[in-house]
Amino acid sequence: MRWLDQIYWLKKEALSNQSPKDIYDDLADKGIYESSIKYGRRVKRLNKVFARMGREFSHILDLACGTGALIDALPWKATAEIVGLDVSKNMLAVAEKRFKTYQNIKFIKGDFMNLDFPPASFDLITNAYATRFIPAGREEEFVKSVANLLMPDGRFVAFGDGSVRWLGDLLGFLGIKPTSYNFKMNYHRSIVKQFEKYFRLEKLVVMNKIPMVYSNNALVFKKAQ
Repeated sequence: MRWLDQIYWLKKEALSNQSPKDIYDDLADKGIYESSIKYGRRVKRLNKVFARMGREFSHILDLACGTGALIDALPWKATAEIVGLDVSKNMLAVAEKRFKTYQNIKFIKGDFMNLDFPPASFDLITNAYATRFIPAGREEEFVKSVANLLMPDGRFVAFGDGSVRWLGDLLGFLGIKPTSYNFKMNYHRSIVKQFEKYFRLEKLVVMNKIPMVYSNNALVFKKAQ
């Protein structure tokens, strides 16, 4: 059952203290990840945001690409040069199989805290629901790296789930502090604050919301000049 898979996933992230690599290798291996996120529904939801961007992008980097839902949602997936990066080899294996006919899309196993691309390589960089894996204390390092890789008129788009704000507070109160999970960086106000030195928020799209409980947001940042 999907809710049991989601509980298993939550326990892995919040209680096991495993690395993101080990967590997502396991989720992909068991087939839990795609069933939990409802892959097709996620693609449609993400596509609505990109379809409203008002411009086309040709050089795209998707950080923590997983099995490829965000890439699948891009209106330019057949024409742009796209790189998907993830720490999990099992997640990447699913993505590579899914996009095997796309010569313009390539996948790289790597950590988004150690990006090895030339400056100004991309006009769009994305991150779907993985800002929570930016190590605490290294937020500015991540933001500066993203800004460095973007072209002058580039955009960074992050998707966050505000429900983890209260979950993080609750776990902290209970003395549970996962080593690989930076709860505040999945909450949109915290993300905006961390990015304001190098970016300005161009658009906030509320994709789904339950007041005081849950808020699924897309944050579109423009590189500061």
